[in-house]
Amino acid sequence: MNVEKVPPASDDLKAMSEEDVVYLTHQLYSPTVPQTVPVAQVYRGRLRQAGDGSWIVNTFDGNNGVVGAVLGQTDNQWMSAQTPSAGATIRIDRVIYTYCDPTNPGMPPELRETLVLSEVIPTPFAQ
Repeated sequence: MNVEKVPPASDDLKAMSEEDVVYLTHQLYSPTVPQTVPVAQVYRGRLRQAGDGSWIVNTFDGNNGVVGAVLGQTDNQWMSAQTPSAGATIRIDRVIYTYCDPTNPGMPPELRETLVLSEVIPTPFAQ
């Protein structure tokens, strides 16, 4: 099933912020280093909007010292989708670090971050 991804309307974020629970999946990976395997961290919490307009997920239990994640303000890196099995999801993909090696001007190594907000617990945890 193809799902069209479009920038999230404020209604999508507002609806998720009214949910009792959302799940935030966080991955760091390097697409330019093929041997890297992204490890996902999944947090359970509530989505809310801060006074400055940025979006925040407050985790419920603060495991390992994590009390929440600041997602920032919406931009063109935020994409929204909805399917019957996964419900509404908002995906944020962004480059967080690029290193340009002057001795290798080809493809610079970069570190990317993917954040996915969802209403439904990710499949590996639902079993």
